[in-house]
Amino acid sequence: MQFTHAQITGAEYFWDTDPGQGNATAITAEDGALDEVLEELIATGIASSGLGTHIFNVRVKDADEVWGPVFSSIVVNEEVIASLSVTVTQAEYFWNTDPGAGAGGAILAVDGNLNQALEQLFANEIPLVKEGLNTFNIRVKNSENTWGPVFTSVINVESTLILDVEEDQLLVNTSVLSPNPAIDIVNIDISNEYIGKIDITIIDMTGKVVYATSYTKSNMVFSQPLDISSLAKGLYQVQLTIDNKQAIKKLIK
Repeated sequence: MQFTHAQITGAEYFWDTDPGQGNATAITAEDGALDEVLEELIATGIASSGLGTHIFNVRVKDADEVWGPVFSSIVVNEEVIASLSVTVTQAEYFWNTDPGAGAGGAILAVDGNLNQALEQLFANEIPLVKEGLNTFNIRVKNSENTWGPVFTSVINVESTLILDVEEDQLLVNTSVLSPNPAIDIVNIDISNEYIGKIDITIIDMTGKVVYATSYTKSNMVFSQPLDISSLAKGLYQVQLTIDNKQAIKKLIK
């Protein structure tokens, strides 16, 4: 038996009610690649008659201008619920104790790009509070001014020597920072026999000098308050230099 090759020269589709051969929506398929045409048609969206259950129908025509049977498929069109776009308008972080919503360290994320803001925050070094185990917390607020839950991560803060200097043990033992931790004022008290110019340098965890000043130590006892209110909360190292002697003290703000 010899089979005759049938070439598709036309195709059409319709929903539900048959408008009659040749009266439906045309599908261009002169090359016979009906599958590819249908895939493209579905991908670009086929206009349906509404929500609910409908019958999608396809009919093709051969080279002899003869329409074939209708191929039908049941399709359920469900209502699409638009998702609510949540925009992050504010974000904050804090260490250990929760200061309350809105009272933490601000993270600039007005455009909602919190990932980039966090990367920038870590790149600029987050001020630390103390050595050992700490909880780092993040909280965000949406465009309706509602704060979300707190996301917490436990971080171990290890001691880091920023300065590679040879310390004078007498200066180390006779120098005191108080209070420590400090808030706005830290007092430096030195009681030893060293006399002369004393340089005081405060360095953050990145090695950046954030405070520098000099005084004259004219007798055995030296006491001087320093205003550190402009410094961010974190761990610092205070370098004391006098008479070519150096000491490093840790300061927590």
